Amino acid sequence: MSFNLQKKLDSGSEYTAGKNRSPLESSDSGAVAVGESVLQRDSIIYLDEDFAVVVKETGEVCEEGAPHSLSNRLRPLVEERLGHRVFRCECVHRLDQPVSGLCLLGLTEQGIKLLSQCFASRSVKKSYCAITERRSASLVQESPPAGEEQWVQLDCLMTFDGGLQKARIVKAEAGGKNNASLRYKVLGQGERYDFLLVEPLTGRSHQIRCQLAAIGRPIKGDLKYGAKRSEKIGGIRLHAWKLEFSHPMTGEKLSFTCLPPKMDTLWQVCTEFLH
Repeated sequence: MSFNLQKKLDSGSEYTAGKNRSPLESSDSGAVAVGESVLQRDSIIYLDEDFAVVVKETGEVCEEGAPHSLSNRLRPLVEERLGHRVFRCECVHRLDQPVSGLCLLGLTEQGIKLLSQCFASRSVKKSYCAITERRSASLVQESPPAGEEQWVQLDCLMTFDGGLQKARIVKAEAGGKNNASLRYKVLGQGERYDFLLVEPLTGRSHQIRCQLAAIGRPIKGDLKYGAKRSEKIGGIRLHAWKLEFSHPMTGEKLSFTCLPPKMDTLWQVCTEFLH
Protein backbone atom coordinates (compact mmCIF):
# COMPACT_ATOMS: atom_id res chain seq x y z
CA MET A 1 0.00 0.00 0.00
CA SER A 2 1.30 3.49 -0.83
CA PHE A 3 0.29 6.85 0.52
CA ASN A 4 -0.47 10.34 -0.65
CA LEU A 5 0.02 13.43 1.48
CA GLN A 6 -1.89 16.70 1.19
CA LYS A 7 -0.79 19.49 3.50
CA LYS A 8 -3.32 22.21 4.34
CA LEU A 9 -1.43 24.98 6.05
CA ASP A 10 -4.45 27.20 6.63
CA SER A 11 -6.83 24.73 8.26
CA GLY A 12 -4.69 21.85 9.49
CA SER A 13 -3.22 18.73 7.94
CA GLU A 14 -4.87 16.09 5.80
CA TYR A 15 -3.27 12.69 5.30
CA THR A 16 -4.66 10.33 2.69
CA ALA A 17 -3.70 6.68 2.38
CA GLY A 18 -4.41 5.83 -1.23
CA LYS A 19 -3.31 3.87 -4.25
CA ASN A 20 -0.98 6.36 -5.94
CA ARG A 21 2.55 7.15 -4.89
CA SER A 22 3.09 10.74 -3.86
CA PRO A 23 5.71 12.69 -5.82
CA LEU A 24 7.14 13.72 -2.44
CA GLU A 25 8.13 10.13 -1.67
CA SER A 26 11.73 10.09 -2.83
CA SER A 27 13.79 8.73 0.05
CA ASP A 28 15.27 5.23 -0.02
CA SER A 29 13.47 4.38 3.21
CA GLY A 30 10.06 5.04 1.69
CA ALA A 31 9.26 7.72 4.27
CA VAL A 32 8.70 11.44 4.03
CA ALA A 33 9.21 13.58 7.12
CA VAL A 34 6.70 16.41 7.51
CA GLY A 35 7.36 18.37 10.68
CA GLU A 36 7.21 15.74 13.40
CA SER A 37 5.13 13.33 11.33
CA VAL A 38 6.34 10.49 9.15
CA LEU A 39 4.49 9.26 6.07
CA GLN A 40 5.02 5.56 5.33
CA ARG A 41 4.19 3.29 2.44
CA ASP A 42 2.91 0.70 4.91
CA SER A 43 0.43 0.50 7.79
CA ILE A 44 1.59 3.71 9.51
CA ILE A 45 0.04 6.90 8.17
CA TYR A 46 1.11 9.31 10.92
CA LEU A 47 3.66 8.99 13.71
CA ASP A 48 4.95 11.25 16.44
CA GLU A 49 6.28 10.64 19.95
CA ASP A 50 2.84 10.32 21.55
CA PHE A 51 0.64 8.47 19.07
CA ALA A 52 0.35 6.87 15.66
CA VAL A 53 -2.47 6.64 13.14
CA VAL A 54 -2.38 3.20 11.56
CA VAL A 55 -4.35 0.92 9.23
CA LYS A 56 -5.91 -2.16 10.85
CA GLU A 57 -6.51 -5.15 8.60
CA THR A 58 -9.47 -7.51 8.86
CA GLY A 59 -8.79 -10.31 11.33
CA GLU A 60 -6.56 -8.23 13.59
CA VAL A 61 -7.67 -7.42 17.13
CA CYS A 62 -7.16 -4.19 19.05
CA GLU A 63 -6.42 -5.80 22.43
CA GLU A 64 -2.72 -5.55 23.30
CA GLY A 65 -0.96 -8.91 23.67
CA ALA A 66 -3.76 -10.97 22.12
CA PRO A 67 -3.13 -13.27 19.13
CA HIS A 68 -3.25 -11.33 15.84
CA SER A 69 -2.89 -8.07 17.79
CA LEU A 70 -2.54 -4.87 15.76
CA SER A 71 -0.22 -3.30 18.35
CA ASN A 72 2.03 -6.37 18.47
CA ARG A 73 2.44 -6.26 14.69
CA LEU A 74 3.24 -2.57 14.53
CA ARG A 75 5.29 -2.00 17.71
CA PRO A 76 8.60 -3.06 16.05
CA LEU A 77 7.93 -0.80 13.08
CA VAL A 78 6.99 2.13 15.32
CA GLU A 79 10.20 1.67 17.32
CA GLU A 80 12.25 1.43 14.14
CA ARG A 81 10.78 4.68 12.79
CA LEU A 82 11.16 6.55 16.07
CA GLY A 83 14.64 5.19 16.75
CA HIS A 84 13.93 4.09 20.31
CA ARG A 85 11.78 1.72 22.35
CA VAL A 86 8.22 2.60 23.27
CA PHE A 87 6.84 1.43 26.61
CA ARG A 88 3.19 1.77 25.61
CA CYS A 89 1.66 0.79 22.30
CA GLU A 90 -2.07 0.29 22.60
CA CYS A 91 -5.23 1.09 20.71
CA VAL A 92 -7.02 4.11 22.15
CA HIS A 93 -10.31 2.96 20.61
CA ARG A 94 -11.60 -0.34 19.27
CA LEU A 95 -12.45 -1.69 15.86
CA ASP A 96 -14.16 -5.08 15.72
CA GLN A 97 -11.97 -7.96 14.54
CA PRO A 98 -13.68 -8.35 11.12
CA VAL A 99 -13.53 -4.58 10.45
CA SER A 100 -10.63 -2.82 8.70
CA GLY A 101 -9.51 0.79 8.76
CA LEU A 102 -7.97 3.64 10.68
CA CYS A 103 -7.02 3.18 14.32
CA LEU A 104 -5.15 5.30 16.86
CA LEU A 105 -2.23 3.82 18.80
CA GLY A 106 -1.17 5.62 21.99
CA LEU A 107 2.57 5.48 22.61
CA THR A 108 2.92 7.38 25.91
CA GLU A 109 0.88 7.72 29.08
CA GLN A 110 0.11 11.32 28.17
CA GLY A 111 -0.85 10.46 24.60
CA ILE A 112 -3.19 7.67 25.70
CA LYS A 113 -4.81 9.84 28.38
CA LEU A 114 -5.41 12.86 26.16
CA LEU A 115 -6.65 10.85 23.18
CA SER A 116 -8.97 8.85 25.45
CA GLN A 117 -10.40 12.15 26.66
CA CYS A 118 -10.97 13.19 23.05
CA PHE A 119 -13.01 10.05 22.43
CA ALA A 120 -14.88 10.39 25.72
CA SER A 121 -15.87 13.97 24.85
CA ARG A 122 -16.88 12.85 21.32
CA SER A 123 -14.51 15.33 19.71
CA VAL A 124 -13.15 12.67 17.35
CA LYS A 125 -15.20 12.35 14.17
CA LYS A 126 -15.25 8.84 12.68
CA SER A 127 -16.58 7.95 9.24
CA TYR A 128 -17.08 4.45 7.87
CA CYS A 129 -17.93 3.10 4.45
CA ALA A 130 -20.19 0.06 4.38
CA ILE A 131 -21.55 -2.30 1.75
CA THR A 132 -24.90 -3.68 2.87
CA GLU A 133 -27.44 -6.20 1.74
CA ARG A 134 -30.97 -4.93 1.19
CA ARG A 135 -33.91 -6.23 3.24
CA SER A 136 -37.21 -4.70 4.39
CA ALA A 137 -37.59 -4.92 8.19
CA SER A 138 -36.83 -1.83 10.30
CA LEU A 139 -36.67 -2.01 14.09
CA VAL A 140 -35.29 1.43 14.93
CA GLN A 141 -36.41 5.00 14.45
CA GLU A 142 -35.15 6.69 11.29
CA SER A 143 -35.23 10.46 10.91
CA PRO A 144 -33.25 13.00 8.85
CA PRO A 145 -31.30 15.48 11.03
CA ALA A 146 -32.64 19.03 10.73
CA GLY A 147 -31.44 20.65 7.52
CA GLU A 148 -29.58 17.53 6.34
CA GLU A 149 -32.04 15.64 4.18
CA GLN A 150 -29.36 13.42 2.65
CA TRP A 151 -28.55 11.95 6.06
CA VAL A 152 -30.71 9.56 8.05
CA GLN A 153 -30.24 9.34 11.82
CA LEU A 154 -30.86 6.14 13.79
CA ASP A 155 -31.57 6.31 17.53
CA CYS A 156 -32.28 3.35 19.78
CA LEU A 157 -31.46 1.65 23.07
CA MET A 158 -28.88 -1.08 22.87
CA THR A 159 -27.37 -3.73 25.12
CA PHE A 160 -24.40 -6.03 24.59
CA ASP A 161 -24.33 -9.70 25.53
CA GLY A 162 -20.76 -10.49 26.55
CA GLY A 163 -21.35 -14.24 26.43
CA LEU A 164 -22.66 -14.21 22.89
CA GLN A 165 -20.47 -11.25 21.91
CA LYS A 166 -23.45 -9.68 20.22
CA ALA A 167 -25.38 -6.42 20.52
CA ARG A 168 -29.15 -6.18 20.41
CA ILE A 169 -31.74 -3.43 20.41
CA VAL A 170 -34.01 -3.32 23.46
CA LYS A 171 -37.08 -1.49 24.70
CA ALA A 172 -36.97 1.29 27.26
CA GLU A 173 -37.88 -0.95 30.19
CA ALA A 174 -34.99 -3.38 29.61
CA GLY A 175 -32.00 -3.29 31.93
CA GLY A 176 -28.36 -2.67 31.02
CA LYS A 177 -29.29 -0.43 28.11
CA ASN A 178 -27.35 2.42 26.48
CA ASN A 179 -28.40 5.07 23.99
CA ALA A 180 -27.01 4.36 20.55
CA SER A 181 -27.07 6.87 17.69
CA LEU A 182 -25.57 7.06 14.24
CA ARG A 183 -26.31 8.73 10.96
CA TYR A 184 -25.84 7.42 7.46
CA LYS A 185 -26.45 8.34 3.86
CA VAL A 186 -26.73 6.18 0.78
CA LEU A 187 -23.83 6.95 -1.55
CA GLY A 188 -25.06 4.64 -4.29
CA GLN A 189 -26.95 1.45 -5.04
CA GLY A 190 -26.16 -1.63 -7.04
CA GLU A 191 -28.35 -4.47 -8.16
CA ARG A 192 -27.98 -6.31 -4.83
CA TYR A 193 -26.08 -4.01 -2.49
CA ASP A 194 -26.18 -0.49 -1.09
CA PHE A 195 -23.08 1.64 -0.52
CA LEU A 196 -23.27 3.74 2.65
CA LEU A 197 -21.31 6.42 4.46
CA VAL A 198 -21.83 5.98 8.22
CA GLU A 199 -20.95 8.30 11.11
CA PRO A 200 -21.44 6.86 14.62
CA LEU A 201 -22.53 9.50 17.12
CA THR A 202 -22.00 7.18 20.10
CA GLY A 203 -19.46 4.42 20.62
CA ARG A 204 -21.34 1.23 21.53
CA SER A 205 -19.93 -2.23 20.84
CA HIS A 206 -21.03 -3.54 17.43
CA GLN A 207 -23.22 -0.45 17.10
CA ILE A 208 -23.01 0.07 13.33
CA ARG A 209 -23.41 -3.63 12.60
CA CYS A 210 -26.44 -4.00 14.88
CA GLN A 211 -28.25 -0.80 13.90
CA LEU A 212 -27.85 -1.28 10.15
CA ALA A 213 -29.08 -4.88 10.44
CA ALA A 214 -32.09 -3.58 12.38
CA ILE A 215 -33.19 -1.40 9.44
CA GLY A 216 -32.88 -4.24 6.95
CA ARG A 217 -29.33 -3.41 5.82
CA PRO A 218 -27.03 -6.12 7.28
CA ILE A 219 -23.41 -5.55 6.36
CA LYS A 220 -22.24 -7.89 3.62
CA GLY A 221 -20.40 -10.84 5.14
CA ASP A 222 -21.60 -10.20 8.70
CA LEU A 223 -23.19 -13.56 9.51
CA LYS A 224 -23.60 -12.62 13.17
CA TYR A 225 -26.08 -9.89 12.21
CA GLY A 226 -27.97 -11.60 9.43
CA ALA A 227 -25.85 -11.49 6.27
CA LYS A 228 -26.55 -14.31 3.84
CA ARG A 229 -22.98 -15.56 3.50
CA SER A 230 -19.41 -14.89 4.61
CA GLU A 231 -16.81 -13.01 2.56
CA LYS A 232 -14.25 -14.80 0.42
CA ILE A 233 -11.70 -12.07 1.18
CA GLY A 234 -12.36 -12.39 4.93
CA GLY A 235 -13.90 -9.95 7.39
CA ILE A 236 -17.02 -7.93 6.68
CA ARG A 237 -17.71 -5.00 4.37
CA LEU A 238 -17.28 -2.30 7.00
CA HIS A 239 -14.22 -0.04 6.83
CA ALA A 240 -13.14 2.83 9.07
CA TRP A 241 -12.41 5.26 6.28
CA LYS A 242 -11.83 8.62 7.99
CA LEU A 243 -10.69 10.09 11.32
CA GLU A 244 -10.82 13.80 12.17
CA PHE A 245 -9.64 15.36 15.43
CA SER A 246 -7.40 18.04 16.89
CA HIS A 247 -3.88 17.09 17.91
CA PRO A 248 -4.13 16.70 21.72
CA MET A 249 -0.85 18.55 22.32
CA THR A 250 -0.70 21.22 19.59
CA GLY A 251 -4.39 21.74 18.79
CA GLU A 252 -3.70 21.36 15.06
CA LYS A 253 -6.69 19.99 13.13
CA LEU A 254 -5.87 16.62 11.60
CA SER A 255 -7.75 14.56 9.03
CA PHE A 256 -6.84 11.04 7.91
CA THR A 257 -8.38 8.80 5.25
CA CYS A 258 -7.48 5.36 3.93
CA LEU A 259 -8.85 2.90 1.39
CA PRO A 260 -9.65 -0.69 2.40
CA PRO A 261 -6.49 -2.84 2.54
CA LYS A 262 -8.14 -5.58 0.43
CA MET A 263 -9.42 -3.65 -2.57
CA ASP A 264 -11.64 -5.50 -5.02
CA THR A 265 -14.40 -4.53 -7.45
CA LEU A 266 -17.04 -3.94 -4.76
CA TRP A 267 -14.77 -1.78 -2.61
CA GLN A 268 -13.64 0.06 -5.72
CA VAL A 269 -17.24 0.95 -6.57
CA CYS A 270 -18.00 1.96 -2.99
CA THR A 271 -14.98 4.20 -2.54
CA GLU A 272 -15.52 5.92 -5.89
CA PHE A 273 -18.77 7.27 -4.44
CA LEU A 274 -16.75 8.92 -1.65
CA HIS A 275 -15.23 11.31 -4.17
